[in-house]
Amino acid sequence: MKKLFGLMLLCATMVLSLHSCSDDETFDYPMEILYGKWEGTGIYYEGEWIDLSNWMYQELSFSIRFNEDGTYYGEGFFGTGHGTYKAVGKNITTYVDGEKYLTYYVKSLSNDKAEITMYDNSGDSMDLRVKKVN
Repeated sequence: MKKLFGLMLLCATMVLSLHSCSDDETFDYPMEILYGKWEGTGIYYEGEWIDLSNWMYQELSFSIRFNEDGTYYGEGFFGTGHGTYKAVGKNITTYVDGEKYLTYYVKSLSNDKAEITMYDNSGDSMDLRVKKVN
């Protein structure tokens, strides 16, 4: 009986430790929502939102496509190119040639829109609004 109890305790400990490890590596939102192309709709600048649909701000347009295989493709104001990404907690970290490129902190995310803060490697940040286009 003692051996059975000890074995059950060992199994429970293993399950709990495996569960806690996997939680550390999961995204706080359903991954299916993230997959697809997202286009910028707004940039927060000097205390107000700039509407990127206004023709005056066309040069600030940007988009990013997150693929199910962990790759992404971005184009526009923040650069054009591809790489890989990792979504953990509320952060989406992008990499180009294995080097960290940009990190997005997700403030809110629904099926078709999100509000995020983008951080570069120097720690500078910018608040963005995006919408899913497919």
